[in-house]
Amino acid sequence: LKRNIYKALPSSRLETKTDSLAYNRVSVHLVAFKKSVCEGMKTMLESQQWLSAIDYTVMAWGYVKATPVWANPPHNNVRKTCFKTLATGCMRALKEGNFKIDQRLNIKGKLEKLKSENDEILVCVKYIDFIMNNGNNNV
Repeated sequence: LKRNIYKALPSSRLETKTDSLAYNRVSVHLVAFKKSVCEGMKTMLESQQWLSAIDYTVMAWGYVKATPVWANPPHNNVRKTCFKTLATGCMRALKEGNFKIDQRLNIKGKLEKLKSENDEILVCVKYIDFIMNNGNNNV
């Protein structure tokens, strides 16, 4: 799906790759990408695979980050929605998963790496800090 997005971008040096015209060429692929990311997270959460949901968040975060940033801010809504979906799914996994201390440390390390890329994940990082400091997961 990511390859389709970049294939649809203009390849001429004379055209900009982040304007509205380029977005119109790519929007169909962006919607398919968003659907795939959202459905993947939904599947993990519905099957109550909490650790896999967090791993999926980390993996998919890189793919979402690699999507183009558009010159027109409303065109970045697909990207924002994907980040928000991943962060929300991660938060649910953190709340419902009964993780051991070593798993929490591992999760925290993974989420800390994502922190610099988008602010959506900050809530998850703060929550994992909170449950680690309080010593329990039944908050």
